[in-house]
Amino acid sequence: MGTNTITLFFIGALTSLLPSVAVSYLAMKIIDGSWDVLWISLAAIYGFYFVMWVLREIVGQIFYILFTKRDSTDNVFKQLEMHKFPHPKKYFYMSALDYFSAVTDDASLDCGLRCKSILFASTMYNQKMAGEFFTYSRMNNAFMDAIKEYEVHLNTNP
Repeated sequence: MGTNTITLFFIGALTSLLPSVAVSYLAMKIIDGSWDVLWISLAAIYGFYFVMWVLREIVGQIFYILFTKRDSTDNVFKQLEMHKFPHPKKYFYMSALDYFSAVTDDASLDCGLRCKSILFASTMYNQKMAGEFFTYSRMNNAFMDAIKEYEVHLNTNP
């Protein structure tokens, strides 16, 4: 598995560079034929990719805050309330993943509730491990807001 996987990784990485190198080579041939043009145009292409990635993430975050966060928070709050999750003050948690992991590990709770908690925790953990940090961050923010609302709800409606 090791050598073949590494070889396939490098083949994929080099293959993904081919379009950018081809465009840079074309620019080199059109402008003056020096290798400096190739490297400068390659840097410009990847600089453009980076700027577009940053803009996409900024716009995505704005749209998330404006249109999706409230719905996500309400949905998680309803799930917490419907399945009667334990009071958040019962556990020490720094993130929503910590809270759901603590609920999952609590042997005194109903098995069905622990399974629901596993679903929440695994959804977040998978995003974190897949490198989708923006998605994980958005989920954590929505889940933490829902947990805080649930805590207030439990304090006002014992």
